Amino acid sequence: MADPIFPAALPAVRVGDGYGYQPVSPFARTNMDSGLARQRRRFVSVPTTVTAKLRLTTTQLGTFESFFWNDLNAGVSWFVVPLVNGRGMNSVRARITEAPATAGTESPDVWDVSLKLETLSLPVAS
Repeated sequence: MADPIFPAALPAVRVGDGYGYQPVSPFARTNMDSGLARQRRRFVSVPTTVTAKLRLTTTQLGTFESFFWNDLNAGVSWFVVPLVNGRGMNSVRARITEAPATAGTESPDVWDVSLKLETLSLPVAS
């Protein structure tokens, strides 16, 4: 079965406002008794942790919650979501690693949802 796709009715994740990504170290490092440490590559496809925030209306929040609980099986399943890196906006396979945190804003109909995601890899320029 194909991975669910992030709903088109929702805005893209906000760049800025806490957005960031950190690849898992792609190499292992071994310190030697003397001389330089040795390093070797650990992965061909490097997992990446992404922190993101969505700003949603109450209606969009309902759509997101339905997607999270129903389509993603309470966040367990992988899904396809557009994310930004040095290659621009790309659709990548990701999953949620922590329950989303939802907070109200200055407007009663606007909500901020914080996400922690992991991707199999973010595309990089060749």
